[in-house]
Amino acid sequence: MKDEITVKYIYSACIVTATPDLRIVHDPWFTEGVYDGSWFHFPAVRDPIESIGNVDLVYVSHIHPDHYDPRFLRKYFSTFGEKRIIIADHSPSHLAGKARADGLATTVLREPMIIGNTRIEIIPHKTGSQSDIDSAIIVTYFDGRRTHCVVNANDIIFDDAMIEKLRGAAGPVDVLLCGYTGAGPYPQTYFDAGDPELIKEAQLKKRTFFDRYRRLVAAIGAMVNIPFAGKYLLGGKLTALNGFRGVADATEVLSIDPRAVVLADEGGTIGTADLVPSSVRVRAYSPEDVARRERDIADRKMDYERLMIAEEAYQLPIKRLLSQAARRAVEKPEGMED
Repeated sequence: MKDEITVKYIYSACIVTATPDLRIVHDPWFTEGVYDGSWFHFPAVRDPIESIGNVDLVYVSHIHPDHYDPRFLRKYFSTFGEKRIIIADHSPSHLAGKARADGLATTVLREPMIIGNTRIEIIPHKTGSQSDIDSAIIVTYFDGRRTHCVVNANDIIFDDAMIEKLRGAAGPVDVLLCGYTGAGPYPQTYFDAGDPELIKEAQLKKRTFFDRYRRLVAAIGAMVNIPFAGKYLLGGKLTALNGFRGVADATEVLSIDPRAVVLADEGGTIGTADLVPSSVRVRAYSPEDVARRERDIADRKMDYERLMIAEEAYQLPIKRLLSQAARRAVEKPEGMED
């Protein structure tokens, strides 16, 4: 390969970065129905193991199931052999504990890893909260003349301290991969479907995340910005909520960022030597394709629907469990506002 870092886009937050020294797969999520049976891929991924190919390292940015997918990792390892999983240094490390319970070994990267002319550094996002889980990764490669740099910021919501830390560690950046939109239950589960505020809040959410995106890319100043991650459709009884999530298509960023590139699914690449992408997507997915995929997943069952029969549900101590959950929620918030 060329004396450079190549970035290959697979799906959502999954990419493969490669230097002449090694290949790293980042956040491979390919198990359908994560988040208790609610999240599904769109577009459907044909053969992720083939698309990823054989790698040397696996980087998992955080514990959320669209980033940490133990079922797929075991399937991938059965094909290519077990790989070293590198993660951020958090204390407590929820991800390390969960992986251990899943029978997977992880390596906490407390110091940069040097392999040949490649340097790998994981920057944990630490705010002092017990809920800190996120991280970014910096991959650099020295070709004898200059240092190539790719930063995968994932879906961190950056504060000033994290931005400065990332800028100081990375130096000049060739390619920045970062979030541009927000997943999660808001606003689609917070309003009645017919409430006009729902549409307003969905649009506001999109604009808010675009503002965060602009702020990050302006601060980092990369040559190329790749908006990615957070790509999914709700299935089952939640399918009707897809239009109210406030989740943008990555191609919408092209109108607000002249340095943005949206790599094509399952194999679009870009290299740091010339920054010319091999295959890109410039238009949003068609409504017809989205509707077709929604029909495919509309009859899927949530986990509790598949695993529990009605008689079992009535035996659960729901009132007591909800009371405990409410009390713990009141005890844990670290902010000053309701």
